[in-house]
Parts: sequence; C-alpha cells; structure tokens
Amino acid sequence: HTLMERCFIIANGESRKDFDYNRLWPYGKVIGINAIYREDPKIDFLVGVDIQMMNEVGDAGYKGAEVWTYPRQQIKHGYFQRFSQDKGWSSGPTATWLAIQKEFKEIYIIGMDFGGIKVGNKEKLRINNMYKNTKNYRDDKKEATFHGNWENQMKRNCNSVPGTKFVRVQRKDVPEFRFVPKKLRDVPNLSMIYYEDLEVLLKAWSPFR
Repeated sequence: HTLMERCFIIANGESRKDFDYNRLWPYGKVIGINAIYREDPKIDFLVGVDIQMMNEVGDAGYKGAEVWTYPRQQIKHGYFQRFSQDKGWSSGPTATWLAIQKEFKEIYIIGMDFGGIKVGNKEKLRINNMYKNTKNYRDDKKEATFHGNWENQMKRNCNSVPGTKFVRVQRKDVPEFRFVPKKLRDVPNLSMIYYEDLEVLLKAWSPFR
C-alpha cells in the first residue's frame, strides 16, 4: 500500500452545490472546512480559523475528523490539533497549508470560488457561501467578501511547493464559477478543470479505501 498522495479540499463556495463531495472519500484524503462538519461529512480533517466558528465545532463535540485550527487562546477546545504558528490566513488557504504539511502531492480543490455571485440584476456581486444565512455566517444580502487576501495566500501556498500539483475544480455553466483571480493565472503548478473532467478522473482512479 503506497502512501496516499492525493488529497481533496472541500471549500464552501456555492459552485459545489450540486456535487456530492462524499464521493471523493475512496480516492484520496479529504479536508473539509468550517460548517461542513454540520453535515457529518466523510472527511479526514476539518480546518477552521474563526474563533466563533471553531467554538461552535467544539461545543457540538464534533469528532468526525481530526480538527485543526490556529493556536488562538479564545478557541477553547483542548482536543483540537493546533498549527505551530498563527498565519492569520483565511480557512481555505489554511486548509491548503495543512495539505502541504501532510505532504500530499496532488491537491484537488472543490468550491474555492474566490468571487461572489450574481443576484438578480444587482451590479455588485453578493456573498458566495454554502452556509450563508446560518449561525456564524453573514447573510445573503451582504456584498461578496474581498478575495485579494485569499489569492495572495493561495499563491504563496503553490509557490512554496513547486513539485506539488494543485487543481481547482470549476463549474462551466456559471460565469462567476469560472473566475480565475489575476494573481493565480500564471502559477505554473496550479491548473483548472471542470466537474466534467473530475467525473472522468473519478472513473479512472482506483479506490484506496
């Protein structure tokens, strides 16, 4: 049995709404983020950095995966694993940093949309998150979160391990779900594929569990 070098990161952008992420479990290790824990997902690791969010996870007594967070004193649950340093990064890039520390060589990223979504005829894009309008999340009337920090952090992740392959899965049919931030357009070890391509891979891969 070779060490599993493939990993999936499930971020919480709405481009993943119609995809059953539990199908990924047999084909690689899986990292979930924040409120995905509420769905009792098939994941190996849960990553979150927000103090309120992580206290929600701990108060719920969630033990469905190994939980990773920053060494922040206000995050009060003792059973969480703590990163050696607090990078001050967002959850998605932090989950990617965990994948790098675990030495995965192929990192597939689902639902990391960066931009907001179009709502009606509003000019400004609105918040894009699977868990908007729920506890510890903003409501759907809010404007999209600024993504400059996320793209900088993801670029640093990719540049830190040039031999690791990063693949972002995007949705073809919605323009906002095909968005590639400027700074990530020329990162040599980051590529984009569509869900249709992921389906082909899922048929080709052998399950390891």
